Amino acid sequence: MYLSNLKLLKKFNLLSSKDYFQIKDVIGQYLCPHQFEVLNDESLEVKLSGFSFGQVALFELSYNAPVQISFGAECQSYLFRFNLEGECKVKYDHSTYQQRPGLLTVSHPHFENRIELQAKCRNIILKIDHELINTVLYRLLGYIPQKNLVFDSGISYTSEERISILETLNYLCFAYSNIENWWQISDSFSSYLTELLLIKIPHNFSERIADKKNQLIPSYIKNAAHLIEQHYMEAISIEEVARLVKVSVRTLQKGFNTYLNQTPLSFMTSIKLDRVHQELKHTQVDQPIIDIFNAHGVRSFGHFTRLYKKRYGCTPSETVKQNKLIEINS
Repeated sequence: MYLSNLKLLKKFNLLSSKDYFQIKDVIGQYLCPHQFEVLNDESLEVKLSGFSFGQVALFELSYNAPVQISFGAECQSYLFRFNLEGECKVKYDHSTYQQRPGLLTVSHPHFENRIELQAKCRNIILKIDHELINTVLYRLLGYIPQKNLVFDSGISYTSEERISILETLNYLCFAYSNIENWWQISDSFSSYLTELLLIKIPHNFSERIADKKNQLIPSYIKNAAHLIEQHYMEAISIEEVARLVKVSVRTLQKGFNTYLNQTPLSFMTSIKLDRVHQELKHTQVDQPIIDIFNAHGVRSFGHFTRLYKKRYGCTPSETVKQNKLIEINS
């Protein structure tokens, strides 16, 4: 069986409880903050086991009673749910997916999510931080997309196309439990696993990734992108970039739209968003955010903040506060 090492997850017991408030607190800590209610008078018991490393975590989660769970943008991760036992309904983006053993669903950080689990429902949940997913997606696409990533749900995880995912999860359980120097390879493994999911599970960028393998990006586009990355803080003009790569502004605009699916200006804004976000994650609470904006060439603070919240699900100041809380709790 492809998940023969699944039993190793039980070595890492995190919760076995009948107390509603303890369950809500612990599940919120390991998976994401949420609301949940028991749907009938059955006695509630929840079991959670698993482990995490870096921006990835793997859990086994079971509810013995029917419950309804809801969460939204406060969840900063993608949750890949592999159903082992029982059934549930997963709702997001105005769609409903019926999940049963053998099927996979995905909860997204940019949607309101609702999950209705029947009694004795047991799932393997792979949690991957949205930043890691986005970083690998950017690398596969060759550009920073303007739309949110949306995976398909209600698909088989035992099909021939996705057997490699199960094999990788099986190895992950073994490696975490048995390899002495696991931490030395965990980062590269996280990237590999994330890339595997992006290739094997259909989503709204799958065709773009497939097309990119057969597409040669012109050198002037690569050179222009490199120039923008190097000089984005100076707000280098598109006219200057076009002059330096020796094409017209019109050709540059058309090339970016064709090969990178965005304008040169959008490309520059995406770089600023990424660099500002990385700095905010490591800044002190008392450091003025405006100083960081200025250092990265941001001029319209209000507009940039709206774009930031759309991409990361929180404002710049909320990012600083969240990371301060993580630092205090660690």
